[in-house]
Amino acid sequence: MSILKRFDIYVMKHRIITILLSLVAVTECFSASLADKIGVDSLMFSRDGATMSVDFDMLLQNLDVPANRAVLIVPIFRAGSDSVSLKPVGVYGRTRYFQYRRNSADGTLIAGTDEIVYRASSRPEEVDYHADFPYEEWMEGATLELRSCEYGCCRSLLATDVTRIPMEYRTPVSRFRS
Repeated sequence: MSILKRFDIYVMKHRIITILLSLVAVTECFSASLADKIGVDSLMFSRDGATMSVDFDMLLQNLDVPANRAVLIVPIFRAGSDSVSLKPVGVYGRTRYFQYRRNSADGTLIAGTDEIVYRASSRPEEVDYHADFPYEEWMEGATLELRSCEYGCCRSLLATDVTRIPMEYRTPVSRFRS
C-alpha cells in the first residue's frame, strides 16, 4: 500500500471520529440542561378520603424544543420503590409533531391518548397541572419528581433526566380540644 493511500485512510478515520465526537457533545449539551429548563411553582398536595390530588404550575418558559425533537415530561409521585406516573405533558417540535401524527395508526403521539400536547411554537410558559388518583398507604411522605425524556426521529430516546421536587406529602394532623 502506498504512503498516499495510508495517509488518506488515516485522515478519513480522524474525520469520522471527530464528527462522531462532535455529535455526542452536541447531544450532551442539550440533554444535560434539560432538567434546568423545566420548573415547578405553587406545588400543593391534598387528599379527600380515597382520592389524592396534586396541583402545580409547570414552568416551560426556558424549554426550547428544536423542530426535529420532542420532550415528554412525566410527573411521578414517588415514595421509595413505590410510584405512580401521572398524565404526561409533551412539547413537540414542528417536524416531530407532524411525523408522529402521520405515522401512528390512531394519530396519537409518544404517550398515547392520555397526554397533554403542545407544539413548541405555541406552548404556554406555564401549564396549570392538576391530577387526581387513588390514595394508597405508601403515599405518606411521597415526593413529586419530573422525568424529562427527549425524543428524536423514529421515537428514539436521546436523553432522559429526573428533577426531584423537595416537598413531601404529609397527612395533616387534626387537633381536637377536649
